Amino acid sequence: MKENASLEYSKSKWTIVRIFRTFFLVLCWIIVVPITLLVLGAHANFIPYLGTIGTTIASVISWVLVLSLLIGLLVGWFWIQNRNRASLILSIMALLSCVGCLIISGRMIATANDNGAHINLFQTLKPAVSTDISEETVVYSSYDNEPLKLEIYRPLTGNSNEQHPVLMYVHGGGWIMGSRLDHQSDMRWFAEQGWLVISVDYTLSTKERNLWDITEGQIACAMTWAGQNAKNYGGDISRFAMIGDSAGGNLVLNTSYQANQGTLKSASGGEVPKVVAVSTIYPVVDPSSFYNNPNELFGSAGRNMIESYIGGAPNQYPERYKAIQSDTHITPYAPPTFILVGERDHLVPPKATYDFTEKVRKAGVDIKQVIMPYSDHGFDLIHGSIGSQTFLQLSQQWFKQHGL
Repeated sequence: MKENASLEYSKSKWTIVRIFRTFFLVLCWIIVVPITLLVLGAHANFIPYLGTIGTTIASVISWVLVLSLLIGLLVGWFWIQNRNRASLILSIMALLSCVGCLIISGRMIATANDNGAHINLFQTLKPAVSTDISEETVVYSSYDNEPLKLEIYRPLTGNSNEQHPVLMYVHGGGWIMGSRLDHQSDMRWFAEQGWLVISVDYTLSTKERNLWDITEGQIACAMTWAGQNAKNYGGDISRFAMIGDSAGGNLVLNTSYQANQGTLKSASGGEVPKVVAVSTIYPVVDPSSFYNNPNELFGSAGRNMIESYIGGAPNQYPERYKAIQSDTHITPYAPPTFILVGERDHLVPPKATYDFTEKVRKAGVDIKQVIMPYSDHGFDLIHGSIGSQTFLQLSQQWFKQHGL
């Protein structure tokens, strides 16, 4: 009887182990197959759809690398124990994905290092988010009875009498979404470096409300507010910089270039301060190429954004597209400009940015462009990622180089 009971217990225990092992392997297959396809797409950008989706892996590459390595080693151990062909195939797929991730992250880190950024690998796995910075929300204007707000992040370094450089952030979102609360961790990072940071809202466009001729005036109004009030928060408006991403990059370039040549008008009146330097990431410098983007996945999204902002297609409103095209505003008075662009941006075609950079350089303006390999639109969205660390550090360095 005891022997039978012991045998039954052993069978039951072995059954539980087999069920657990099967469940684990199925879970690993569910994880590894998509990862393998994404890594393949990142390396084989020419594959339709897969090449587009694959490049989105750049923003989470460190996590994917570690996950692939862990699964590859664990499943490899299962294979050693049981010599199961499926386990061997799964282990090989995971480890090959890990190698693919190493190549991507290695090239991204090398690009960052070559340009003066130093990537903290631990932070890419465990982003550090500050929570000890006092913030204040201020209404700086209004539009259609809707308040326009800005968020203030006070500098944490220096004594109370010190005047700090001022940084204004203009959010992206295709002019139709996003808010001043985007990238809060990045704004806190700049505040920790000694900046008075001002993050700005503007009225979002819709299919029924096309604000291409309103939005820049609202940003100018926020700039005027900063010029009048920065000193109350410890800021020195004579050391004024701007930063923006995507559509926000377009707004930063257009407003700062116009401000420095004296043609930017504030929606609320007052003097618009001059801008010492700007930094943008994947800016929409050419709205026509943004509209005509042939990408099978992101092209229609871009057309929806720009049509909501402008009101129609380039052949319908060529003068409107020209008005918000960033090279329209290039003059020798433009502030020194830094641009970080993803090599494989499928939402904002990067060639327009390359052409814009050359036009700015020919105008005699100090400009630097860094191209991040394997990277798509939004590769900096996760604070602490390789893309995020690169953009923050290179922006800070650019500003320091120009007296900020």
